[in-house]
This record gives sequence, C-alpha cells and structure tokens, in this order.
Amino acid sequence: MLWRTVYGRNQSKPVPVHTQRRMDTEAISSGEFSSRSEVVNDLIRRAREVEMIRHRLIAAEQSIVRHGWVDKTPEEMLDGFKANVDRDGEL
Repeated sequence: MLWRTVYGRNQSKPVPVHTQRRMDTEAISSGEFSSRSEVVNDLIRRAREVEMIRHRLIAAEQSIVRHGWVDKTPEEMLDGFKANVDRDGEL
C-alpha cells in the first residue's frame, strides 16, 4: 500500500494514496478547490510552509547552542536597540 503525508489545518499525517485521491475529489466537489491541480498546489504550498518553519526552528536551536539563551529583559533589549539607532543613525 502506498502512503502519502497529508497536511491539514493544524496537523499532518500519513494516509493511503487511495484515501488521498478521495480527499482530493471531495475537496473539489465541495467547492473548496476548482481542480485537482489547485489541490496539489495547495499541498505543495503547505509542505513548503512546514519546511520553512522546520528550517527556522533548526536555526533557532543552533543559535541557542552557539550563543545561549537571552538573559536580558525586554526593556534592556529595547534600550540596546535605541542605543544602536542613536549611535548609527539608522535602524
């Protein structure tokens, strides 16, 4: 049996290909999409979003490993940003 990952609003899960085809048909017949290519494009867009989020999470984890956690308060960070703007004259 072939499986494919389906991306829903708040989750992703593997489903059999024949189930995926039925879901595609239902999405088209419900009016949510006008063609199978729209369904595929939406799935590709969602997969790219998931991959982008995954990439950002990995980068954040690596940054923590390299630099550690932020130990300044939000006010101290804002003061630092303002000082940089005052010093450099730009954002």
